Amino acid sequence: MRDVLFTTENLTEMVGSERPLVRGLFNHLMPLVGSAGFVQANATARMSQVALGYRGSPMSESHGPAGHLHAGDRAPPIRVRTKQAGRWVERILLELLNPSRWTLLVVGQEPDAETDHAACGPGRDLIDVRAIAEPEAGDDAAEFTTVFGRHGVLLMRPDGYVGFASGKGGAHNLSRYAKRWFATEAGDVPS
Repeated sequence: MRDVLFTTENLTEMVGSERPLVRGLFNHLMPLVGSAGFVQANATARMSQVALGYRGSPMSESHGPAGHLHAGDRAPPIRVRTKQAGRWVERILLELLNPSRWTLLVVGQEPDAETDHAACGPGRDLIDVRAIAEPEAGDDAAEFTTVFGRHGVLLMRPDGYVGFASGKGGAHNLSRYAKRWFATEAGDVPS
């Protein structure tokens, strides 16, 4: 967020500058720079806040990499398999996330009792648990493994960012994370 504000402030300063040199450079160079494809793509991602990341945030906690996706990263729009009505179906990951709830993604395995128990800590009424696995074949399967690894757990925030990520066996750390960030009683405030 600081990066967005810093960039916006600097741009506003340049656009509104009354200094002749800055104004002349801006008026002559910006059309050239702004027409470059990589600048347009980067600017669009930054302005829409899709390029934001929260890896250093206190609410982002990673415990051993499961794949390239870490706590603080935004969920990618990739294909995954998930269980619906007892059978595996392919869906886009973002379709599985509920914007009013947290979602625990259990990667490459059925959620077990330990993971369910960890998710059922103080935040249990706010968390949906979903098993996800790689798509059947092709490029989607390779991308899934690169992003998620073979096994792990990820707690997705309602805004589509990863709050907690761990390789296999992360239930204990997940339980600690849930106790830290989900109030157990009405007056509790996370520290």
